[in-house]
Amino acid sequence: MTQQQTQQVKNIQTVQTSFALKKLQGIKPKGIKVKDDSAFGSLVDVCNSIFDADLIIEDFMGRVNNHGTFSNIRDYSAENLNEVNFNNADLTNFIFSRINSDCDELEAKIVGMYSSALLEILTENNREKNLSTRFYINGDGNEFDYLFFGVCNFDELIVDNFKGNNICEGACSGGNTGNFLALLNLEGDNIAEGIGGGKRQILETGEYVGGLNHLVVSGCNSSRVCDYMAGGGYIGTCLFLDNKKVESVGYMAINHLGTIDSLIAYNNNFSARLFPNIGSNESYIGLSILEDNVSYDTIFSDFSQGNVKLRLFDLMVLRNNICNTLLYNSGLESRPSGKIIASGNQGFRMTVPKKTSVANDYFVRKDNDFMSVEDFDRNCVEQENRVELYDSVLSEHRIDDVMCIVKSINTDDHDDMIQKVKQIEAIRNQTKHLYKNTGMIQYSSNAFQDEKLKKEILEKFK
Repeated sequence: MTQQQTQQVKNIQTVQTSFALKKLQGIKPKGIKVKDDSAFGSLVDVCNSIFDADLIIEDFMGRVNNHGTFSNIRDYSAENLNEVNFNNADLTNFIFSRINSDCDELEAKIVGMYSSALLEILTENNREKNLSTRFYINGDGNEFDYLFFGVCNFDELIVDNFKGNNICEGACSGGNTGNFLALLNLEGDNIAEGIGGGKRQILETGEYVGGLNHLVVSGCNSSRVCDYMAGGGYIGTCLFLDNKKVESVGYMAINHLGTIDSLIAYNNNFSARLFPNIGSNESYIGLSILEDNVSYDTIFSDFSQGNVKLRLFDLMVLRNNICNTLLYNSGLESRPSGKIIASGNQGFRMTVPKKTSVANDYFVRKDNDFMSVEDFDRNCVEQENRVELYDSVLSEHRIDDVMCIVKSINTDDHDDMIQKVKQIEAIRNQTKHLYKNTGMIQYSSNAFQDEKLKKEILEKFK
């Protein structure tokens, strides 16, 4: 924290009080009193005034309607900051003015929405000047619940070293968009829940809007990360790297027409589950690579359980993972029609999806060490003399090239991290032609693959 930031925090914390939504009790909230005519002071003043402005929308059960309330806060903030020229440093100072706040959950959520509105306004102001916005903030281990709640329409956002619950919850959801998001060294519960989710807006052209292009999650310590991600929504390239103390990742991800183009998990240690109950109702993963992960429960459990009429994935590569159960209860109701490669995995049980009609879809090496492997003989590469074909699949899809890039990513070097994620995306785009009848969206152009699929999907949104 700079000396200027430290002084700003000291000025505010001497008079900081909990709003606790006193307005709802007929008491005008005192807020944060700062005599400051700077851009930073204006950000604080507008935050204080939000609680007098009747911006909170409730549903029929009296709960906060997140999307409606955030939309109100964003519009109110844009109107009241129209003449304020603030920058990255001002936004950083505001966030540090709210760290470790003693406030209730509703106030924390409203302030978190406001931080998201500020980033969107800053990004839009810079775009008017033909400038891209990269916002990086290191919280120095301080706490900020609901930081960047519902954040969207950003260029590059990197959130590092914060404690707090629900950080970046609902980011890029409900038809909103975002380009690059990195969540680094975060500690708390429900990190990025529902990210990239919500009903996408399908246009008559077959294009859609909504979702997140690139996501990196690294070094996090949380009970749950990215639950319900891309549910009914979209995430392009998604990387989980070096997370060591996470209970569960991606519970019920990509449900209900959800889409992840590339899902890569490398060198993670989970106390419970990695991508449990993933995929239903015509959801889709393009390329998934899980390598060198440890899970004390399941990896990729219960996928393809619903009415999956379209392909669930193109290629799934599972290498050198340790878990209790791999692919448990998978493909029981409808057959996922992509290829699975499994090598060097260890655990108690491995389940090969039941409903298979293409002999060369599943490649299981003898070096998988499980006490129980269902349908092992039918799918063993060595026994069926398919080692050469196994190697050719890895080579054609450039899996080793992708993993070489993944293993070289330095999350402390932001330019390096962003560039290498784009390299992974480029390789994915170069190899998509290898997949026949690939999923319902052609992601590189955001257009449907063919007229038949286009018509089928558009019908569902009427």
